Amino acid sequence: MAALVEIKGLDEINKFFQNLPAKLEGSIVRGGLRVGAKSIAEKARLKAPSKSGALRSGIRVTSSVKKGVATATIHAGDNKSWYAHIIEFGSGSHYSGTLKKSKRKPYKIKGKRKESLVINGRRVTSVIHPGVKPRKYMRDAFDRGHEEAIQSAAKYMRARIARENLKR
Repeated sequence: MAALVEIKGLDEINKFFQNLPAKLEGSIVRGGLRVGAKSIAEKARLKAPSKSGALRSGIRVTSSVKKGVATATIHAGDNKSWYAHIIEFGSGSHYSGTLKKSKRKPYKIKGKRKESLVINGRRVTSVIHPGVKPRKYMRDAFDRGHEEAIQSAAKYMRARIARENLKR
């Protein structure tokens, strides 16, 4: 779920941006958003569970400017860590039966042949899927890091604006 953050009270920056070419304005805002998003992504990498490191390395930031709107997005998951959403949100235990007539019994995964499933090196005939508890590494990173991200973005934009002012 994406969250929008609105910053008010930046009249001086708005006046400065009005005098800049649109391409340069987009570049400054895009850079600021990227710095802020990288701050949150780093917190998510530290918070993400890691067995192989794939989940942590699958967290990345992209940014763009399209039709005058700058965006930065933090992605979790790639080809190696396709399960990122399952770790973040969890999954329910699976039950047999239909929604209307659920037997409310755990779903049993059976092998095609007797003892064809191997779990932790043991051959079994069936296994009950318990589900996965959520581990909110992305949401926690945003909740705990959005203020710092806003400050980082503002610091970057102030520095870029100062450099552009010196060029004029």
